[in-house]
Amino acid sequence: MTYVRLKGRGRPKAFERAAHRSLVYVIGLCGGKRLSDYTKADANAFCDALIKPGLTEFSIIRIFGTVWAVFNSAEAKEGLEISSPIANVCYDRNAGVSERFSLPAETSASFSNNLRS
Repeated sequence: MTYVRLKGRGRPKAFERAAHRSLVYVIGLCGGKRLSDYTKADANAFCDALIKPGLTEFSIIRIFGTVWAVFNSAEAKEGLEISSPIANVCYDRNAGVSERFSLPAETSASFSNNLRS
């Protein structure tokens, strides 16, 4: 993948896995298409699909941002003059988002101490 080859040098393996996983989500939902064939409807459907499982807002932003970066990188590398369907997709940042709760300070400290042991 061009994006990983260009942007992934010196980054941890998690970078490459995240890029591949994010693209698998898009292709699984919208199908494998040429970049110029993806539409705003595809981008909106992808965003809606990320909201349904109750991911945290951070996860949605991270996955969507990765897809956006991959798309823009490929668009620039190939010299395509198309409008990115991913740009300016809006969504309700609270829809379907699960809230993560912080651990109490005592639990967090205990956990940290156990890791050091």
